[in-house]
Amino acid sequence: MSSRTDEAGEGRLIRVSDRERDLAVELLGEHAKLGRLEPDELAARTGWARSTRIRAGLDTLFADLPLPHPDYDALAKPESNWWDEQDDGLVATPTSSALSTFAILTFLLGLPGSIVLAVHTEIWWPIVAVVITAIAVGGLSERFKKPALRNASGHPVDISVISNA
Repeated sequence: MSSRTDEAGEGRLIRVSDRERDLAVELLGEHAKLGRLEPDELAARTGWARSTRIRAGLDTLFADLPLPHPDYDALAKPESNWWDEQDDGLVATPTSSALSTFAILTFLLGLPGSIVLAVHTEIWWPIVAVVITAIAVGGLSERFKKPALRNASGHPVDISVISNA
């Protein structure tokens, strides 16, 4: 539920982000294009939107305007970062998870062990064998993933929440 429709007023004192301010300015521009706001009123409301710190300040800008209004819930998810996983349309299976775990453990435990072996016995090839095994098993784990189920809009469906009603 967005704070705009919250009867108890909860959420109206929550601080707004730059993304929420930008959305409010964009929507005010849409209202101006439709002739609902004069240029000087648009400038005043845009200035207010850029300087306000709480949602109540943004809500008052749209109190006398019809929809669209800012949807804060749509902006709740932060932008993805470079370390976020990419959606490749595949989901892990028990086999792929086991192989991934084996590859990680092979690398984390096998590499230090093979380095110690190389230092003490001057045999270097186990290092190469551990790295190649970890890469091969990690790649093999990807082959055991299965395609994700998708709904009509193309979003992945979490089958763990589907009940047999």
